[in-house]
Amino acid sequence: VKKSLDTYRAAYVEYSPVVHQSGASTLRDNTAAYLDYVAEAGKQDVDILVFPEYGLTGYDSSSRAAWVSGGWTENVPAPPPSGERLIPCDDTSKFSDAPSIVALSCAARQHKVAVVVNLVTYDSGRDMYNTDVALDTDGTMTRLGQAATGRERGGSVSEPPAAAAAARSSGASRG
Repeated sequence: VKKSLDTYRAAYVEYSPVVHQSGASTLRDNTAAYLDYVAEAGKQDVDILVFPEYGLTGYDSSSRAAWVSGGWTENVPAPPPSGERLIPCDDTSKFSDAPSIVALSCAARQHKVAVVVNLVTYDSGRDMYNTDVALDTDGTMTRLGQAATGRERGGSVSEPPAAAAAARSSGASRG
């Protein structure tokens, strides 16, 4: 079936995260599961794959310090100003504190599937956010939406990612 340029195939994953005693183990195992979903989506000609909130990290009411020190969070750099490209798969030094985003960026590019994920991130250990990251079909981080978690006061909120925008390099548009 040939797709027209004004349509795209979207899929979402209903996923209950694996949660271990270690945040690093939790992120590692959930990222591995996500990579399998991205590979399968590529085989099925999916243009954009959306994962659930807290799917990589799970969620509990522990303190910010416990989340950060326990390895449950990643530090994801903000995307560059408009026009500049940031590909976590190619810039691993900039994303050294975000290994799940690097792996998913590489998978998005390898399988040509735009990916939208949610995880808990931190800003140099100071603020914690419930963060949406969109990765384009070439691995480019196209949007980053952050909302302060309930444990923060006065945290910043940026524009949430538009799922259709993540599919742009595939030639798809919202239709």
